Amino acid sequence: MLQKDLIGSVSGIIMPNQAHHFIERQTTLNGHKLIYTGLQSSSDSGTTSNSQQMKSYIWEYDSNDNFIRLRYPSDSYSMLTHIYNQTYLNYIFYDGIKVMFSYDMNDNPSIIKTNYPYGSASHTIYNQYNGSILKRTINSFKNFPYLTTIFTYNKPITSTIHENQLRLIPNTKLTSFDTIDNYEYLSYNYTYDQFTGRLITIQSTIRFTYPTVYETFIKDRSITILKRKDDYQRLKEITFNFKNQKRITIEYLYDNKRLVFEQMKIQIATKSIINYYYRYDLLERIIEIRKNDIVKYRYEYDLNGNINRTNDYESIQYNQWDQIINIQKQTPIIYKYNSDGFMIKSENGNNMFIFNSIGLLIKFKQNNGKKIIQFIYDYKNRLIAKFYSITGRYIQYIYDDSSQSDRITHIYDSNKRLTTTIFYDNNGQIFAFEYNNRMYYVLTDPIGSPLFIYDDNGNIIKQMEYGAYGMPSLTQQEKENDDNEQYEFLLPFGYNGKLIDYSIMCAFTNHNGRIYDLELGRWFTPNFPDWSTINPHIKNPIHEMNLYKVYETSIINQEYINSLHTSDLSIRLNNLNYNFENLFHLLQTSKFYTFITNPYSFSPSNTKTLNNFNKFLIPFTKRFKFIKPNRFNYPIAINHQEFWKNRTLTLLDQNLVHYISLLPSSSLITDSFFSILLNNSRLIPFINNENYYFIKDDFNEFEKLNNLINQPNTEQMMQLNQQFKSSIRHDKGQNNADVTIYGNTTIFHVRYGTTYNEEITRLIEINLIQLKKCVWKRERYYLMEYNREKVYYYWSEKEIDDIIVAGELHNYNVVYRYDPLEYPLLIDDCSNFMFMPKNTG
Repeated sequence: MLQKDLIGSVSGIIMPNQAHHFIERQTTLNGHKLIYTGLQSSSDSGTTSNSQQMKSYIWEYDSNDNFIRLRYPSDSYSMLTHIYNQTYLNYIFYDGIKVMFSYDMNDNPSIIKTNYPYGSASHTIYNQYNGSILKRTINSFKNFPYLTTIFTYNKPITSTIHENQLRLIPNTKLTSFDTIDNYEYLSYNYTYDQFTGRLITIQSTIRFTYPTVYETFIKDRSITILKRKDDYQRLKEITFNFKNQKRITIEYLYDNKRLVFEQMKIQIATKSIINYYYRYDLLERIIEIRKNDIVKYRYEYDLNGNINRTNDYESIQYNQWDQIINIQKQTPIIYKYNSDGFMIKSENGNNMFIFNSIGLLIKFKQNNGKKIIQFIYDYKNRLIAKFYSITGRYIQYIYDDSSQSDRITHIYDSNKRLTTTIFYDNNGQIFAFEYNNRMYYVLTDPIGSPLFIYDDNGNIIKQMEYGAYGMPSLTQQEKENDDNEQYEFLLPFGYNGKLIDYSIMCAFTNHNGRIYDLELGRWFTPNFPDWSTINPHIKNPIHEMNLYKVYETSIINQEYINSLHTSDLSIRLNNLNYNFENLFHLLQTSKFYTFITNPYSFSPSNTKTLNNFNKFLIPFTKRFKFIKPNRFNYPIAINHQEFWKNRTLTLLDQNLVHYISLLPSSSLITDSFFSILLNNSRLIPFINNENYYFIKDDFNEFEKLNNLINQPNTEQMMQLNQQFKSSIRHDKGQNNADVTIYGNTTIFHVRYGTTYNEEITRLIEINLIQLKKCVWKRERYYLMEYNREKVYYYWSEKEIDDIIVAGELHNYNVVYRYDPLEYPLLIDDCSNFMFMPKNTG
């Protein structure tokens, strides 16, 4: 059920399970906010329908629609903060991490440095050709065991051939970046068609041919892989030949009336055919997967779309907010969430998950001590390494594709000191990988899930099958290999081609790094919709308000439907056997170059329009495009009810305020009040829960305001007092005054008789006193919630006892991590603090 305002915009949604979600936009002094209220964890007692009693997620944007920061309901997580210099992203802050962006003369990022609490990572970018084509990138680490990775992109005589060189150098050996060319490297050549951008060869041995728009042949020595598509560019058939002998054929059948994938037929050599059948309910949800005549997976759903029963689980219970509470088995499985909706424990507490403020998994621990894994991410939220704390082993994920920056191209294993190289076809799906000087070939389903792995002798190495959301069927031997940290390294990709962690049975998404459960299709942390920030709309409330159900990334039907009526140029061109990413390199000197965006651009002003190139596609894409109608589209309600409605405050140089009223002449007294109050004041760059602070150096300005306020109680003055609440505090001894204006959501503070430096120093000191309790409370929460697991600080066991009992350590000071005078947006961020031992000498 939808709740709407007077103009029909959505302000609330009541789900079938009676969960009440509130959404609204608010205009702010210098931007706007998107506010979601309603999510409560399973640990919260009782329920409430009053949005004022619930805590909110708040996304804040500036006047240029740049994302500024995300506020969480509790103090458990820090605020995610972005800082811009005009339109260029300069800094990202969260959890004590600082990401810094430096730009070259062409406004392209040249150095991206990430300072972690216990180390740093630098991503250095070298561009050529007017700053648009990559020449070299270097990823280096400090205080981490990971290898320095150096990518060099060469363009030989012919522009269709590209050579990628990868150097992996231990940090202890690399003394100077000037000597990097002296180290050994892995080299791979890629050849592209100069007219279509299609991939032609890899390493001169792997060749691609495209006899028709529906066929692709991949040949490598004795191996031939044929992929055929149907009229809708869906994968129809794939065959694998070794020395001209057909080893396997896989056919994919679709129901074109319902637009669903319904059958997969597998013929392995001369063996009998294996059939997989997929059944759906009326809402096109998978309810049964059969292998021949045997039911492998069965699913039932509740009114919110959650799986509430499978052939393995009698009952799966959810709370009001779609969080799994328990799974009924012989021994029930209990789940626990924190107050921000992050799942922190499963398997009755045996598995523990620690997430950062972006919702990325940073630590996984089995309480029996069998396994502890730490995860590290880069500035794009890409997983770059996982570290096994007990054994010291680490796996490093390397991204070497300049056109697809989220694509893993190499994986390094520190135990074996071996690098796996991943190869992708023209459609971006894995078809082969090289490991320990041997080639392996991968056959996938229509959305890139590996089904079969063959070696270079034509032998099946592995066969995989999946549930509705990607849960693989593993033999007992494979499970034992997983325990020995061997299985996942052979090819750590699974359903939908995503990176899989088989220790946790989860998938890492490519677009934001978050993980979801492969068995039941559940996000571990709330997955809010990607609403437009300027004019957000609700298009599918069942999907958008179920914050834990995986919809958009897993169901095979939606994947290819999206690809058929997408506005993404690269996907449309791929449907026509063109490759826009490769054309980017080949057309750099042509007229199309002006429509191409640098893949490392972080500036909205750097984005080039693609409308002209879209015109080129129109006659070709009409035959492939069909749209499933969706007429549900409602804007999110906006709250304008503030005392400064129809009034504008313009910020001049040095945050000098200029007040303009757009109200009719009947409000002259109000205009006079705000003019005297705000004109020629300076805005302090310190915002604390919608409290805005202004100063006026000249105390005489207060006398003008005081004279206006002390006029006889005329009708206009009575109207002024009714419009908003205000308070005045006049300290005659200090010769200063404070005027406070209270709105529905905003409070203005104007202080007379002070300077900019005095006021911001005063605010910082007051804030530091208030936040010390918050910082210790946050640290105590982590230690108690995660069973004394050390998250950000390595306390002794005695110190942990004292923090849990007393709530703080008296021999430690709380100090700012980053100077709030330099970064005012971090003043009230609980993660912008450190614990420093007091000087005992």
